[in-house]
Amino acid sequence: MESQVYSDMLKSRIQNGHFHGRGGDVYLLYLPGWTEPIAGVNRNQGTNHGSPYSYDAQVPLHWFGWNISNGSTHQSVNITDIVPTLSFLLTLPLPYSANGKKIDGLVK
Repeated sequence: MESQVYSDMLKSRIQNGHFHGRGGDVYLLYLPGWTEPIAGVNRNQGTNHGSPYSYDAQVPLHWFGWNISNGSTHQSVNITDIVPTLSFLLTLPLPYSANGKKIDGLVK
C-alpha cells in the first residue's frame, strides 16, 4: 500500500490516513452510513470523522491572522494542502515530503 499511488478517492484517503509503524495490516471499510462499534460510545450523537466517505471526512478549515484575506469559500482542499500553504505564508522552504499544493485566494 505504501508504494502504490491510488487515483480512487476512497483508497487514496485510506492510504493518506495510514501511519506506518502504528497502522494495521488490514483495513475494514464499512458501507456508507455505517460506523464501527466502539464500546461506551453512543453512535446516535454523531461521528468520529474516521471514515473516508466525504460526508464524514469534511471538516471546516479556518485561517486568520496577518495578511489573510477576509471571506469564505466552499472550495474543496485536502489536508495535504495545509503544509504548503503554511510554508508559503511563513516564507519557509517547502518540506521535501510535502505533496499538497498552496491554497489559492487565502493571502491578500
